[in-house]
Amino acid sequence: MLTIEILPMKKVGALKPMLMELADHHNQVAVNFQGLYPLLNIDEKIQILQQGIGAGNTVAAILSDGSSWQGFCVFSHTGGCGSIDYLYIRQALRGQGAGKLLMQWMLEQLGQLQLTLLELKVVVGNEQAVRFYEQYGFAARTVTLAKRI
Repeated sequence: MLTIEILPMKKVGALKPMLMELADHHNQVAVNFQGLYPLLNIDEKIQILQQGIGAGNTVAAILSDGSSWQGFCVFSHTGGCGSIDYLYIRQALRGQGAGKLLMQWMLEQLGQLQLTLLELKVVVGNEQAVRFYEQYGFAARTVTLAKRI
């Protein structure tokens, strides 16, 4: 049975292996920027997440099968705008409803806030993720262009 648990600030560092797996996944599917991920050093990203949790505007949660972590999500909010920052499911559980479980949980949590807009970003090339999010009503609002320098 899969369960969801909110991570306290002091446990966020334990996300490091899955953050690295997510970066590897992005490097595999990215159309234009393979090899660029992670954009920030993972330890820096963990510090930023801890700061957001400490400030009360970020929530990190893990998906557990009872013996190990199989996925995680992070969302944040400021004023009327929310952001799904991460939703990651380990390969073995993809396509089995684990992503839906985390997504529905996040939407329920975010629904308790007074938000006007909920955003997320998907790496260009990750079409499976785009289709997943479109099932929940997400649609392109802007296009962000980037260039390696």
